[in-house]
Amino acid sequence: MEALLPVLKSHPGPTVLVFSLLFRGVHRLMQRLPVPKMVRQDKFRSWKWKNLSVSMVHSLLTGTWALACAMVWPEMLSSLYSYHTPLAYLLVCVSTGQ
Repeated sequence: MEALLPVLKSHPGPTVLVFSLLFRGVHRLMQRLPVPKMVRQDKFRSWKWKNLSVSMVHSLLTGTWALACAMVWPEMLSSLYSYHTPLAYLLVCVSTGQ
């Protein structure tokens, strides 16, 4: 993981793009899941259902990840601007990719 950090920092744009594409893939996978009949009947409800589903996956992933980072490295909570770890940096990349 330590070797990955310089690569991520030197190419922030492509990193965000990759995670954005990953969540696009999650969106495509979730389209294959069954949806309620009422949602299928209305185009706006269908879009809203898909958007909320992907947002839920994103929130579960990043929320758990942020909590784990704070528990493993509590010093991040006291000096948020000056202290970061490779996993925390990657979390920012994933969060902005959505």
